[in-house]
Amino acid sequence: MKQFNIIHLHRTLIVLAAILLVNIADGKTYTAINSGKWSDPNTWENGAPGNNISANDEVIIKNHITMNADISVKGTLTIVKGISMMSNKTLVINTDGKLINNGNVTVKRIVNEGTIYNNSMLEAMNDIDNKGTVNNNSNMLAGNDFRNTGGNVTGNNGTYFANGDVVATSDARFGADVKIYGSPSQSQYSKSNLSLEAESINGHILLTVNNPGGEPLKKLTIEKSYNGTSYEVIGEITPTNNAIAMIYQDKDIEQETVHYKVKVNDANYLPQATVRMTLASASLR
Repeated sequence: MKQFNIIHLHRTLIVLAAILLVNIADGKTYTAINSGKWSDPNTWENGAPGNNISANDEVIIKNHITMNADISVKGTLTIVKGISMMSNKTLVINTDGKLINNGNVTVKRIVNEGTIYNNSMLEAMNDIDNKGTVNNNSNMLAGNDFRNTGGNVTGNNGTYFANGDVVATSDARFGADVKIYGSPSQSQYSKSNLSLEAESINGHILLTVNNPGGEPLKKLTIEKSYNGTSYEVIGEITPTNNAIAMIYQDKDIEQETVHYKVKVNDANYLPQATVRMTLASASLR
């Protein structure tokens, strides 16, 4: 009789453990059914999810939310179309976490180590720091810097805007179809030690892009301006992967001061170069 009870208890414990594991694997779904603050239980169908979205848990935003605390995502956070989530706090997507944005999200700062799918408007008032994968099919905006530190930036013609610097580390990747815009005088392409030099020679201007690291490059686009604001494309170069990636001579000089920018691989700009010439040396037309 005692042996039977022990065997029965053992089997019962196994069943309970299996049920517990299934529940953990399935996770929990939290749905915002009312507009309000993230921390307010009345906002949610299954109670507030807390400031840390656990792995296997999913949070679905179906009403306008004020994110009144820093949020860490290890599971999945989804914002549906036409819905906004606003905050002056930080949103962190952890290594296995996912953010799926089909609405309009504005937070103080975005830190991504997992995966972001953006199909609408995603904005950080300060910085966007990416160490994971960003699949941007619409618009992302950084009020300060956009930093791709070892991450992968992709998207179907998605556009990235930064009011400050656009910075990438040597192991960062950018998709061929993405567009990235930063402040022209500040945007950086730091994947290698690329630099732009411009000098006046016999009334012409010689542009050189140095590539001391010999990084593989696909295309260099040269833009020119006389006022430092409005630029036009004057050439597209297939660069070499040697120490000097490009040499270009501009013979059409119409004013004393000329500004140049070079875009690398349709992604980021090198710091611009400015040349000032005297009227006597410029070949005015």
